[in-house]
Amino acid sequence: MKRFKKIAVMVLAAGLSMPAFADGKGKAAQWAYEGAYGPERWAALSPENAKCSQGTRQSPVNIMDREVIVSELESIQFHYQPSAYRFEHNGHTLQVTPAGENYVVIRGMRYELIQFHFHAPSEERINFRNFSMVAHFVHKNAEGRLAVIGVLLDAGGANPAMDHLWAHLPLSKGDTVEPKTALVDLMQLLPKERAYFQFIGSLTTPPCSEGVLWTLFQEPVKIRPEQASVFLKVVGMNARPVQPLNQRVVRYSR
Repeated sequence: MKRFKKIAVMVLAAGLSMPAFADGKGKAAQWAYEGAYGPERWAALSPENAKCSQGTRQSPVNIMDREVIVSELESIQFHYQPSAYRFEHNGHTLQVTPAGENYVVIRGMRYELIQFHFHAPSEERINFRNFSMVAHFVHKNAEGRLAVIGVLLDAGGANPAMDHLWAHLPLSKGDTVEPKTALVDLMQLLPKERAYFQFIGSLTTPPCSEGVLWTLFQEPVKIRPEQASVFLKVVGMNARPVQPLNQRVVRYSR
């Protein structure tokens, strides 16, 4: 439990999503994916959300093969382990907070895994195609910088980690599930082929903070078709529209 409390503090410090989305005055900041509180209105809902409309390096994006720069970047080193976890429905997504030591090394820098969560359909697109879902693994380094790794999830197969999580699904807003003995194997959520796109972007939810190092794997992970359908019933559509690249460089590494 102490581990989960420590992670909660880290997430708040990073300006990331928690079950209660709070503004600077401690009040719940109301936002949504459709209607009067939808993405077009996020910036108007709070001064802290100004980047949602004024930012120039916003996420998600559509990645075109013809526009990327092919580079020989080093492989991302994953140090994930089977972990106990908290699985919660925070009103905007289903979020998993793993316990234990889980981290990645990107460009020689260590980033600790804070949490991962899901969007349906996928927020990121490749050549204008989106996928059934996407998992966003949110990391933070010792300097407070964020790195998000996106794993596209495509209907047409089965994934043991997704099967495990969906068997412990929190079904209503505010629900939290903490299996006492079950562990989730995070490595099972990663694609076998690790070619990736990399660029600088932002959080895809308010306050849309920029300066986030984004990595998106090209190869999707196959999941059961009904898992995306169940997510949409439990949470609803939660994908922010793609944002302009604005001359940003997107590197591609095999």
